[in-house]
Parts: sequence; structure tokens; C-alpha cells
Amino acid sequence: MHCAPCVQEALWKSIIVHRNVGAALLVGTLSITAVLTLRALYKENCALESYRPGVGGQCTPPAGASPYMTSVNLGELLSSLAVPSIFEWYVPISLAVLLLQLLLCKAFFHLRFRSSPAVPRSFSLNAALSDPRNDAVAVSFAAACAAAALTLCGVVTCPDPHVGRFVLGLLLWLGIGLGLVVASLCLNTLAMLHTCRSEAALVDNNLAVAAFEAGSTIAAGLVVKAAVTGDSPSFGVGLATTLLYWSVAQAFMLAAIGLHRLLTRFDLQAAIAADGNFAAGVSSGMTLVALAVVVHTGVLRFPSLAVLAPVVAAGLLLLYLLRVLVDRFILPGGALDDEVSRDKNWGAALIEGTCAVSVALILTMLMPVEPGADVCD
Repeated sequence: MHCAPCVQEALWKSIIVHRNVGAALLVGTLSITAVLTLRALYKENCALESYRPGVGGQCTPPAGASPYMTSVNLGELLSSLAVPSIFEWYVPISLAVLLLQLLLCKAFFHLRFRSSPAVPRSFSLNAALSDPRNDAVAVSFAAACAAAALTLCGVVTCPDPHVGRFVLGLLLWLGIGLGLVVASLCLNTLAMLHTCRSEAALVDNNLAVAAFEAGSTIAAGLVVKAAVTGDSPSFGVGLATTLLYWSVAQAFMLAAIGLHRLLTRFDLQAAIAADGNFAAGVSSGMTLVALAVVVHTGVLRFPSLAVLAPVVAAGLLLLYLLRVLVDRFILPGGALDDEVSRDKNWGAALIEGTCAVSVALILTMLMPVEPGADVCD
């Protein structure tokens, strides 16, 4: 029989004594989820408009103010008593909902494994999360918590000023968002591994499947975050808009997965699911995250689908050109596909994935903001 305090103590003991990497990653991810939520709830401090001009339409500098740091000296900056607008009523409500959301994620994982015919009936999620011999379940669960936090970040971007409507809308849109995350994860996994059921592989500590599923889950969270972000005149309009942007973004993700499989010179499904090639799982998972970063920013900045489609398509093509450059110049010792498939060099896969995510972040900085793209209008 397990209780929450006992599980927590066993988890920390597993990290400190048994060096449980999966449990440590889970604990770190839970901390990051709170930080992501607080970052989404933070509202820009506009007390020193002349020091930092408007960002995202939140702050408007006074007439004639310089756009640079010339109008406020260091003493005036340090002596400013302005308090950031984070101490609002919706902040503790959102943090409480985040905790509820994480508990629901755990309940979902419990039902997921218990409903799988390939998993023994004696399986315990609590035991698996603290088991130093199994990191895969903890890695997958940590990614699910991160995706849930990303969804919450999108929902709370434009809080309703009425408490009752805010709480009701928060719970309703979180349910919709988490449903879309599960749908995205299943579609991504089906496109790559030809199956939506990976519970048996996780129980068997297949870290390749865990790494791919973690990347796919976080990518799904980014896509859904972009789809649920914003305000709308009615629930029906908001739901239709969310489903439309999610469908378009998910179509880009599936097309990118197909292109990734086509350009890879070995069988990704066999390498990840059958061989347990951790390098292949890391490479594919981080590639999905990089693709989702581009799609996420494209959806947020370009409300017009006529503009969104070519911009995101161009960004995805640039990411795949990066793979060629990494293969030829950064890893000149051998072909990247050989490093991943034959040598199972997860370090090379990590370099490739890190470069892809880095370039994706740079591409998002270069994307202009389309006029009228303020999500809270």
C-alpha cells in the first residue's frame, strides 16, 4: 500500500541512494512546470516606460520618449518601487489548477498502463516511478507533466476578469487542450512507430521509446498551447478556431514526420521499438520538439492561414537543411545516420537535436509579427 508521503520519500531515496535518473528528471520537470505557469501569468511591469518601450502591446512609452536606455539612469532604475503585476487573484487559482492537472496526469497514466493487455496486472505506477531499474516510465510521465503545463500556459494567457468565468473557462479549456495533447501524441506515435500503444516497451525500460515519446509529447504540448492561446467572442468561435489551428499545426507535424522518415537512411521504427536504440529515440524526439517550436510560433504570430502555411513550411525545410550541415561539418567523423543506427551514438544524436532546437529558436526570433496578431484582442 502506497501513500503520497511514502512515495515521495522513496522517490528521493531512489535519486540519492540509487541514482535514479528517471526519478530525478521527473522531480526537475515538476519544478519547471511551476516556473512555466508563473511565467505565463506574469504581466509586464510598465512603470519605467521610457526605459523599456512597449513589448507585445502591453506597455506604451510616453510621447517623445527615447526607445533606448538614455532617459533613465541606473540610480532611477534601481530606486523604482514598481511591483510586477503577478500578485493577482488568478495566480493562486492557476497554480492550484496546475496541481490538479498533474494529479490527473498521474491518474491518466495509471489507467493507461492498467488498461493495456501487454502490461502485467501487478504493475504499480508508484513503484515504477521510484524503481532505479526503470527510467522509461518516469521519462514519459515527466514529458506528460510538461505538456500539461504548456497547455495551461496557453489557457491562462488572456485571463477573464470575472472569477467565476475564469475558473469555468480554465477547467473547460484545459480539458479540451489535454484531449488534443493525447490525440497529437497518438497521431505522432502512429506515424512514426505504427502503433499508439507503447506501454509494454516503457515497462520493459525501452529508453528509445521513452525518449521518442517524451519529444512527441512535448511537441504536442507546444502545438496545443498555440492552438488554445487567445481570446474569442464566444465559446463556439473559440472552439472552432482552436480545432482549426490544431488541425493545421498537426498536419504540418505529420508531414514533417513523414519527411524525417523519408530522409533517414535506416528504419526508425525498428531502431526505436525493436532494437531499443536510444540514439534514434533522442534524435527523433528532439527533431519533433524543434519542428513544434517553429509551428508553435507560426500559429501565434500569423493568424492568417494563407501566411502561416508558407512561413511554417519554409521553417521546417530550413531545419532539414540543418541536418545536412550537421552531418557534413559538425560530425565529420562519420555519417550521422551511421552514428545513430550502427554505433548507437546518443551523443551525436544529442548534438543533432540540440542544433535543431537552437536553429528553431533562432527562426522564431526572425519571424515578423503579422499586423493584428494580438491574441488578447
